[in-house]
Amino acid sequence: MSVIGVGMDVADTRRFDRLVRRGPGGLWAHWYTEAEVRECLAHDQPATAAATRFAVKEASYKALGARFAHEVRWRDIEVLEREAAWRVVLHGEMGVAAAAVGLAWLHVSTCRTGGRVVATVIAETGPD
Repeated sequence: MSVIGVGMDVADTRRFDRLVRRGPGGLWAHWYTEAEVRECLAHDQPATAAATRFAVKEASYKALGARFAHEVRWRDIEVLEREAAWRVVLHGEMGVAAAAVGLAWLHVSTCRTGGRVVATVIAETGPD
């Protein structure tokens, strides 16, 4: 196993509060998959849920981004919450490119404080 890259991002939850008030469509459709939108809107703090997913998407791209020659499609980085842990699923060209570099895991850590969300992602290959 070896580290491919590390990414970090910070998102302001107030920015996402405006997104939530606008409702589905628009930026939701550009940034989030249908499953992500459902999870965010079902959360007791939907703006925080949306901001966290955004920060994880950005951090994931940064951990992998130097390896990709194409522009990222943000819906190709899907961030889902499963059993109190974050799961990142790569679709489309992101999934193909990640497989080509031997990606096995994206380790995610998040922190919420003072109206901000911080996400760190470590991209790692599988056993040699």
